[in-house]
Amino acid sequence: MNTNEFVSVVKTAGEIGGIIWLILMFWKVILTAGLLEAAPAKETAPIIKLFTWLSFILAVFGISAKIYSDRMQVDLETPQARLSLNTSTETVLPPITFDQRTTIVTPSTVDPQLLDRVSSQAASLSESRGSLQKAQETLKDQDKTLAVWQLAYLEQNNASAVNMLKDLAQLRNYTVLRSAFENRWSQIIPNEQDRINLLDHVLIKLNFIQQTNNVLTVSDRGMYALSARGEIPAVLSDRSDLPSWCPKASTSIEKTICGNKQLAENEVALLGQLATARQFPGSTQIDSDQVIWRKQVRDQCTTIECLQTAYVGRINFLASIINDRGAGR
Repeated sequence: MNTNEFVSVVKTAGEIGGIIWLILMFWKVILTAGLLEAAPAKETAPIIKLFTWLSFILAVFGISAKIYSDRMQVDLETPQARLSLNTSTETVLPPITFDQRTTIVTPSTVDPQLLDRVSSQAASLSESRGSLQKAQETLKDQDKTLAVWQLAYLEQNNASAVNMLKDLAQLRNYTVLRSAFENRWSQIIPNEQDRINLLDHVLIKLNFIQQTNNVLTVSDRGMYALSARGEIPAVLSDRSDLPSWCPKASTSIEKTICGNKQLAENEVALLGQLATARQFPGSTQIDSDQVIWRKQVRDQCTTIECLQTAYVGRINFLASIINDRGAGR
């Protein structure tokens, strides 16, 4: 009989003893109160007294066993006890060793079945990632196809929306404010609400046009749909002062420069000075300095005034270099 079984037997005996003791005490109270006329014989009195004490002792032992059992149950609920209990009934884990060179904790032995399961799960995860990438590429292709069909539908049912999209594509070298674009189309579509509906509920909702800080641009989706149908219009430019790279302008800074007459003229003047400065010996550093200025000065500006100041400072700096080297200093 182990400890748990012994404690269980003592608890049961204690419960029985407690019940007997309560019955005897209740009977004694009734006799004392005179509620019963018959009294126990003198011969049975010592036996009853003995049973009373024995039942009392059993009850005490039962209570002690109950307290001991409850404490053992609480101890078993601690993390350390659960770990001890689990390791006594389950497979013992291999010891952990430390690689002193790399301080990596590695099991001294590896379960081959566990290693196979981990490898299988890793392979499954890799396949899932590959499938996800393929699914994303498929969705992109399907979205492009959908964009082409949506544009074709608009051509048949809402030609004004398509013409508005083409017009904005022509202006892609300019910074086109929404208010200016709506005003541009006010003569063609006099009703203001109609213009708003075409922009918000058709072109922007279909992601053909994007609006950022009240600036309108044709999205990549819109450009793809136009190009797929052979309808990308030529860049609208009635200005001869645009820098040569403006047709390829991609960042907001570049589009701001190409959309502002003064900044575009400053960029053209700056490019001219760079070409002149490269003609002098020892000018290899100028190109790398220009890249640094463009990234750390010009592209950090957030206002047109900041860009104008940056260009004036750079133009004056290059002018001083050209004068010094032209004078032979």
